[in-house]
Amino acid sequence: MTCKFILVTGFLGSGKTSLVKHMLSDWGESARVAVIQNEFAASGVDGKELKLANDQFELIEINNGSVFCVCLLGHFIHTLERLLDEYQPDYIVLEASGLADPINIVELLQADELSERLVLDQIITLVDAANIERSLAMLARTRHQIMIADVVLLNKQDCYPGDLTELSRLLRSMNPHAAIYPTEHGRICLSQLTESSHLAAGQYYGRQSADRPEQLSACVVRVHQRFTQENLNALLAELQHDCIRIKGFVQTPEDVTLSFHSVFENCQVAAVSSYSGAAELIAFSETLTSKQVRQIVRRYAS
Repeated sequence: MTCKFILVTGFLGSGKTSLVKHMLSDWGESARVAVIQNEFAASGVDGKELKLANDQFELIEINNGSVFCVCLLGHFIHTLERLLDEYQPDYIVLEASGLADPINIVELLQADELSERLVLDQIITLVDAANIERSLAMLARTRHQIMIADVVLLNKQDCYPGDLTELSRLLRSMNPHAAIYPTEHGRICLSQLTESSHLAAGQYYGRQSADRPEQLSACVVRVHQRFTQENLNALLAELQHDCIRIKGFVQTPEDVTLSFHSVFENCQVAAVSSYSGAAELIAFSETLTSKQVRQIVRRYAS
């Protein structure tokens, strides 16, 4: 039996994990689903968020690089083989790192070990409507993510004050084949995703992805200190000056777990229940090192 492979891609903070949550909810128990989460940092928080929302799927995390880079490619293919052998899913969903360049996805899935067992079903790219122009200016791989998509979700439309028609034209100029849907919080019906064509990705067969992100580093800090929400807000406000993306979990003095996400100037903090993972902060920055981020974190601890 052939397993269907769905790639979910998009720049940092575009809403990929939110989309995968909705997809898992829509599938429910009607399909066996495996999710691979790929984080460029050495540690990931998105898998923990998925498991908090839904545990009726198999989760594998591949961190510390992009699965499309040569350094992790063999490990990724082996992971797919093992999933197919042991879990026998109907679908495998890869939530790629926001820094991934997936332009060679078709070639990857035609590897001898996978070509007869796995079929590319959909490539879904999420775009943060409010920050697309800045994202495109920073990294060529953001453009590649759009170019190969079957479906482009113009996400966070509620946060964009301008004309979505102009943004749609910009996306159409990069990928005339993709279906484009405005969305909020990554919400879309599975039926809309499965109606799209598969014309875009095949054009780039043989094109090499870039192995490393241009000038961006991922800083991972294990947080052993406690934070009040006021201190956490102040910490995030300082880090936002130098970090395009911040996410993670911290504990308050009252033993409440706070989840936080920041993309450019936009920030969300929320209390979560039933969380038992590590307290950690992941920041993507062009200028700060992990040591510098750790020093800033310590200044704001309770």
